[in-house]
Amino acid sequence: MPERREGQVTPVTGGLLGRHTYPRAIMTMLGLAVAYAMLGRLSLLLAIPPGYATAIWPPAGLALAGVLVGGPRVWPGIWLGSFLVNFWPTPEATSAGALLSSLAIPASIGLGAATQALVGARLVRHLVGFPSPLDRGSEIVAFLGLGGPLSCLINATWGVTTLSVSDVVPWPAYVFQWWTWWAGDTLGVLIVTPLVLIWTAEPQSVWRRRRLSVAVPLGLACVLAISVFVKASAWEQEAQQLQFQLGAKTLTQALTRNLHGYLEVLYAIESFFASSQEVSRQEFHTFVQRSFARHSGLQALSWDRRVPDAQREAYEEALRREGAPDFQITERDAAGQLVRAARRPEYVVVSYIEPLAENERALGFDVASVPNRLEALQRARDTGEPSATGRLMLVQEPGRQVGLLIVVPLYGPGLPHATVEDRRRSLDGYAAGAFRMGDMVEDALDGMARKGIALELVDAMAPVGERLLYRYGVEGHGEADPPVADTSEARASGLSWATTIELAGRRWDLRMTPTPAYLAAHRPWQAWGVLAGGLLFTGLLGGFLLLVTGRTAQLEAVNQQLAIEIAERTRAEEALRQSEAHYRTLFDSHPHALWVYDLDTLAFLVVNDAAVAHYGCSRGEFLAMTIRDIRPPRRSPGLGREPLDPPAWLGYARSLAASAERWHPH
Repeated sequence: MPERREGQVTPVTGGLLGRHTYPRAIMTMLGLAVAYAMLGRLSLLLAIPPGYATAIWPPAGLALAGVLVGGPRVWPGIWLGSFLVNFWPTPEATSAGALLSSLAIPASIGLGAATQALVGARLVRHLVGFPSPLDRGSEIVAFLGLGGPLSCLINATWGVTTLSVSDVVPWPAYVFQWWTWWAGDTLGVLIVTPLVLIWTAEPQSVWRRRRLSVAVPLGLACVLAISVFVKASAWEQEAQQLQFQLGAKTLTQALTRNLHGYLEVLYAIESFFASSQEVSRQEFHTFVQRSFARHSGLQALSWDRRVPDAQREAYEEALRREGAPDFQITERDAAGQLVRAARRPEYVVVSYIEPLAENERALGFDVASVPNRLEALQRARDTGEPSATGRLMLVQEPGRQVGLLIVVPLYGPGLPHATVEDRRRSLDGYAAGAFRMGDMVEDALDGMARKGIALELVDAMAPVGERLLYRYGVEGHGEADPPVADTSEARASGLSWATTIELAGRRWDLRMTPTPAYLAAHRPWQAWGVLAGGLLFTGLLGGFLLLVTGRTAQLEAVNQQLAIEIAERTRAEEALRQSEAHYRTLFDSHPHALWVYDLDTLAFLVVNDAAVAHYGCSRGEFLAMTIRDIRPPRRSPGLGREPLDPPAWLGYARSLAASAERWHPH
C-alpha cells in the first residue's frame, strides 16, 4: 500500500455514488454514457481506413477517470456509452440473425471497455493510492503506466478478438488492428485522464492549480498534433488517390481499346460483304477465323440476313442446299425452347455463324423475335451505326456468363441510304457479333496490374435489375447489392474512380474502388506515425507537467510551513524583547539598591541607579567589584534610615539572578 501523505484524501467506499441518492446515481451514469458516446463519435473522425480503431481513443481516458472519481458503480455508463458508439443500424441488418449480430458486437466491445476501466482504476487505487495529488515522479509514472499501457491491453485484445470472431476484421489484419486499438486507448488515457482529474479529483487544493499550467499546454499540444495529422493525412490521401486513379485510368484505357477492337471486327465483316457480290458460307468461315484467335471474348460472328415473309420458304430451301439440311427459321417459345418461327412480315435470320460447331443451335434463329434485340436492329438500321443490345443470355452460351449482341447494318451495293427511308429500303442484313462480357473484360485487362481493385461495369441505359454486365474483385455480391463504389470500404478510404464508356449506342458506367486487401497494402503509415508521435509527445508532456506542478506544490507547501514557523519565531522574539525591556525598566527604576552578579565569580553584572546612589560609587567602580567588596553603609547623620541588612539584599539579589540571565547572559 502507498504511504499516507499530508494533504491526501481518504477514499470513500463506493466512490461518489455512495453519497448520492439513487436517482442522482442514475443521472451520473447517464451523463458518463452521453459524454463517452459523443467523445467516441468525434474520435472516429480520426480513424485510419480501413481500420476499426483510431490513433487516439479519448473515451478510454474518460472511462478511467470516471471510475477513479465516481467509483466502480459507474461502469454501466461506460458500457452504454461504448455500445452507443459502436452500434449503428445498417440497411443490411434486416434479418433476425443480422440484427442480433449488430447488437452483440457493440455489447461485447462495451463490456471490454468497462472491464478495462475497472481494472485500471483498481490497480491505481491499490498500487499508487487515489485520491492523490500525484506530485511525485514515481507516482505519476506508476499511475500513467498502470492506467495506460497495462490496463489498455484488456479492451484491445477483447475488442479485436470480438470483431475477428464475428468476421468483421479478417484474421490476417488482427495484429495491426490490435496495435492500433491498444495505442489509441493508451494515448487516450495518457492525455484525457489528467485533464478530467484536474477538474474533478481530490484534493482540489492541488489539482485546481493545474488547470492552467497543465490543461492549456496539453490542449494546445493535442490540437497541434491533430492539426498536423489532418494535413499529413490529406497529403497522403491525395497521393494515394492520384496513384489509384492512375492505375484505374490505365485499366480504363486498356478496356476501351479492347472493346473498340471487337467493334473493328464487325466493321471488317461489313467491308468484306460490301466489297463482294456474293459471300459463300466457306468464304465467311475463312474470313473470320483469325478474329477468334485475337479476341477471346468472341462467342460468335454471324451474317444475319433480312428475309421478307414472302421469301421465307425459298430462303430456307436455299440454305438447306448450301449444306444445312435441317435449316429453318426459329424462335424461342414461352418455355425457352427453339421452335419454328411464327409468320411475320420479315425476319432477321442467322444465316452464317462461326464457329459453327459451338453455335449450330443459333443457325436459323430469328434475331428480330427478341424485343431487346429487335430494338438494337432497328436502331442500327435507322442510324447506319453499330448498335448493341443490353445484357442477355446468348442462345449458344452453355454457361451463365452475361453476353451482348452488337450489330452493324449492311446495305445493298449502289443503293442510296442517306435518309432513314433509304436505309430501311436498302437494308440487306447485319454483321453481328455475340460477345461474352466476362471474357471481353478479362481479355482487355490480361497482364494488367489490377490486384486489389474492385471493378464493376454496368449498363446505365438498361432497366433496374438488368444493369450489371461484369464485376470483378468483390466476393459474395449479387445483382441486388449496392454498387462497388458505395461499399463501406470505398467510403472509408475515399479512393474511387468512375467513368463512362460509349460503345455502339450504349452508355456503360465503369467504377473502380480499392478492396480491403488493397487498402491494407497501402495503409497511410506516414499520417498515422505523425499522429501517434504527436499524441505520444502530448501524453509525455502531460506527465512532465504533472511532475513539475506537483513539485511546485510541494515547494509551495514547504515554503508556506517555513513562513509560518518564521512568523511564530518572530512573534516569540518580539514578545521576549518586550518582556526584557519591561523587566529592565522595572529594575532600573526600583527605589532599592539592586544588582545582579555571577554566582561563580561573584562579580557584579548589572546594578541599578538606586544601588549607585546608595553606595556612593560610580557604576563603573561598582561593576569592577565583587559581592565580597560591598559593605553596608553606616547610618549617615540626618538621613533617618538604617543600612540595608546584607543578608536581606544578598538573598534578594540571588533571587533576581536567574531572571536576569534571560536578557543579560553572563
